[in-house]
Amino acid sequence: PEKAYVFTSTLKGPGGLPYGTQGLIGARLNTGNDAVAAYLLMRRGCEAVAWGDKKLKRLLSEWTPRPIKSVSGPEHAIESKAMAICTGDGLKIQSTNTYSEYNVPVLRPLMGFEDKRVKEIWKLLSCERE
Repeated sequence: PEKAYVFTSTLKGPGGLPYGTQGLIGARLNTGNDAVAAYLLMRRGCEAVAWGDKKLKRLLSEWTPRPIKSVSGPEHAIESKAMAICTGDGLKIQSTNTYSEYNVPVLRPLMGFEDKRVKEIWKLLSCERE
């Protein structure tokens, strides 16, 4: 090739792996913690289908190249070929639903995070200012 691309400016993005390169996850979006958990997995290349709060889904879609598909629950995420379910459960907050009946891994990326770090990511994600 005899072409070169020269970039003269940079755009701030979330970083991580390209969206959708690491498979599909089903994301529960009931709380801000759920949105942070899904965001962290999306930064690691996962594509998401989601159920729950529509505002949180729209918020996450702002960080993706295409809108996140809505599904009505975890069973429809699995039908959509989701390889795992993502929740915002942590050491202090744990869901009563274990999702064990779906026979897929349940990912809990916030399990080792301190509350302060989760709040920092939420501020970034939601563009909240102090």
